[in-house]
Amino acid sequence: MFIFLNNFRKLLFFVVNILFLAGAILSAQTPAGAVKKPDSCSFLAKTEVQSILGKPVKEDSVGPSANGAAGATCEYLVGDDGLFSILVKAAGPAETADAFLAGLASSKIKTEAAPGFGDRSFYAFPGCGMLQLHAFKSGQFVILTMMIPSQAEEKLKAPLGKLMQMVLAKI
Repeated sequence: MFIFLNNFRKLLFFVVNILFLAGAILSAQTPAGAVKKPDSCSFLAKTEVQSILGKPVKEDSVGPSANGAAGATCEYLVGDDGLFSILVKAAGPAETADAFLAGLASSKIKTEAAPGFGDRSFYAFPGCGMLQLHAFKSGQFVILTMMIPSQAEEKLKAPLGKLMQMVLAKI
């Protein structure tokens, strides 16, 4: 039963990320190949994620992108049932915080300002206990997504903020 629930959580996390990215990308299209795609997995080591979250990081992988212009996410299994992903991509001319916020609003996803991360940043609450921190800095767009079932979304803000600071320091 535990294996089924763990696989279901991973699938749910993956599907929500793909749907979110697809909606956001479609609302702010960038021609494929117009900008260089950074390697999302190069921004955080598993040991860094583990030290901030205080849980073992059991695996990481590069997930498929929702769109050729989106780039690939780097996904981590945290502890027995938590998930964390990072996406770092060059922001195209139409990919602005306002465009992404409008896309989230039209999808009825709650957002909240998150000052202090890059040029502009905000939280998104897609549901199912998941929290995302979005930041724009120097032409790069970063999305950190976390879901740890044993923790409330509000409690995920501090570790996401620490991880975001680590990523932004490398941009």
